[in-house]
Parts: sequence; C-alpha cells; structure tokens
Amino acid sequence: MTLVIDELYDGITFTQKFRINRSMQLAHFRPWIIKWGTPTAGDLVLQIWQDSDMLKEVRLTAADINLAITSTYFHGQLRFDTDPLQLNHDREAEYTEYEARLFTESMTTDANNFYGAVRRYEQKFYDTYGTGVVAGEAPNDMVEPLGFELFTWRY
Repeated sequence: MTLVIDELYDGITFTQKFRINRSMQLAHFRPWIIKWGTPTAGDLVLQIWQDSDMLKEVRLTAADINLAITSTYFHGQLRFDTDPLQLNHDREAEYTEYEARLFTESMTTDANNFYGAVRRYEQKFYDTYGTGVVAGEAPNDMVEPLGFELFTWRY
C-alpha cells in the first residue's frame, strides 16, 4: 500500500471541502492521519467552517494521541468528537458545502515526529468533486481528497 500524505508541520493547514445533501447532527469527524514517531508537545486541531464562519474547533493533545496510539508509526482514522455540531442543508440547493481544516499548533517542525493528513485515492467514502475532477476522479493521486468519515446521530 502506498500512502499519499501531507505533513502537518508548523504553519501548514490541510483544507478539505465536503458537501452534504441532508441536514445532520455530526457526532464525530474521523480524518485519516499518519502519526510518524512520537510527537511530544502541541495539539492536532480540526476546525469545521461554513464560508467565513468557524462552526467548531476540536483539539487533541500530543499526550492524548500518544496515550491512545502507543505505536511509533500509525495510520488510520482518528476520532474528533464534534458533538454537538448541527450541519444544515439548504434544501433549495442540491448540496451544502462545508470545509474541514486540519493543522498542528504549538509543535516544533521535526521530520522524525509529526502528524500528517492521508489522501484517499482508493476505496473512497465520498464522491470527489471540484476543479479538475473528471468522472469523480482527481487529475492525479497527489491532489485526491483527505480520507475522512462523518459519523452522525440518527433520531
């Protein structure tokens, strides 16, 4: 398996637009991340935006991540608890768009100890859309979207 990653060094923000076609109560946002080494300080931060409004910010400390993921190297879904976060769909439009932003804060850039965002070019959870996308495929694997899952509450 080949992983296409974007290292989340100091000052780097990985942005991922996503769209919904129904309103939902988002319980968890689970991006596919890589943990390389053992970062010892700082936070991994997820923000959810709609246009110019930040709707939610969730932080995971390096200590919490290291406690949950004890191996030195890891890639997989990492859960950010977003509850409560209501994402509303404008029923007059086909889709309503939001943006996830993933970055680190208060971490020192270190090529041996970092987090990264993993792009999902195979077995996608959601349709790829946007500039340059043809028949649901990005122009190349290096610009494929973040692998992520949305978990919602059902009532």
